[in-house]
Amino acid sequence: AERLPGTDPLALPEHLVAVHQQQVVDYFLRRIAEAEGLRDKTWRPDFGSAENYENTIETHRAACRAMLGLSLEPTRISAARTELLGESPACRIERLSVPVREGVFARGLVFVPKTEGRKAALIVCGDADTWPEKLAGIPHLDSSDPSTQTKGQPPTQPNAKPPKWLTDLLARGAIVYLPQSIERLPDHAYCKTLRGFDRRKVLYRLGYVVGRTMTGIDVQEAAAAVDYLVSRTDVDAERLGIAGGGQGGMTALYTAAIERRVRAVAVAGYFQRRDRCFEEPIDRRLPGQLLEFGDAEVAALIAP
Repeated sequence: AERLPGTDPLALPEHLVAVHQQQVVDYFLRRIAEAEGLRDKTWRPDFGSAENYENTIETHRAACRAMLGLSLEPTRISAARTELLGESPACRIERLSVPVREGVFARGLVFVPKTEGRKAALIVCGDADTWPEKLAGIPHLDSSDPSTQTKGQPPTQPNAKPPKWLTDLLARGAIVYLPQSIERLPDHAYCKTLRGFDRRKVLYRLGYVVGRTMTGIDVQEAAAAVDYLVSRTDVDAERLGIAGGGQGGMTALYTAAIERRVRAVAVAGYFQRRDRCFEEPIDRRLPGQLLEFGDAEVAALIAP
């Protein structure tokens, strides 16, 4: 065929799709690298005083709440319900249910030591595949099933043993709350319909279109627990902390960032650079996160 002047035949690479995909990846990696510089320009806190610092980062805290997709409805503490699940001479175990908004509840287990006076309280967030009962080393308690527990009696199971961190906290007189988050498990019938998606991935996709995030749901429930705990007459609101590992570490970090009543936070197995966040579970994704927040910036909302 006659060739047009100044042209050559188009030479396609052998692996065209792979080359194109790498070009796309490289583009987004460059954008992620540029985002760090954008964050540095956005964050200009005033270190002149603690009050000045709080005032200059408050807009970032509001942006964090919006990014998480948190509901603005107040927690209905008056409608919170507790149910006794087990009791021993040293402590009692309660199941807590707090309405967050219509049809949505924060649920978990509360361990209350039988000591006098107002107590410190700690919210402990487990990883995304860990139920509160598993985290506490006790059998799954179901108040509707008399075979799983005897009301007013300590739960029993041949190999059940609470972890040392829990018994130590209770021995020191601290109230411990273990929230029940949504598990990263593909055990629901809807998960099988969607080719084995886990529960969190399913809800991430459904929540995305209405401005909700899975991390936001976890944080909202932890914040509801804060509302409940500070309302208790046996809790010292000045000694309220939150801790978490893995996915629970992310929940603890963001809860402490938006909830100033949390006085201390411990994060394990989560805090790091976020420039490879696309390799993490999809339910951790937050819209526009890297333009304003790396983990260091979230920690700046917790400081001092």
